[in-house]
Amino acid sequence: MERHRDEQSLGELFGEFTAEMRTLVRDEVDLAKAEMTGKLTQVKRDIAYLAVGGLIAYAGLLGLIAFFIIVIGDAMPLWASALIVSIVAGG
Repeated sequence: MERHRDEQSLGELFGEFTAEMRTLVRDEVDLAKAEMTGKLTQVKRDIAYLAVGGLIAYAGLLGLIAFFIIVIGDAMPLWASALIVSIVAGG
């Protein structure tokens, strides 16, 4: 025969309480995992965007260095202009 909640013993109430707390904690951990997975996906995407942007900026820098080598190369041998631009860019 089933007893009503107000007729449950203290031990039964405590057992029910611990079971519900276990379920609550498990659900919260699952929710935290799902949130972290979503955030990790966003971080990975942002890192990829930064890497692509860095590669594009690097290609632009290389183009600019080639431009200066060619411009200075009109007044002197290309090897000398490349040396001067490398020293200035590296120093």
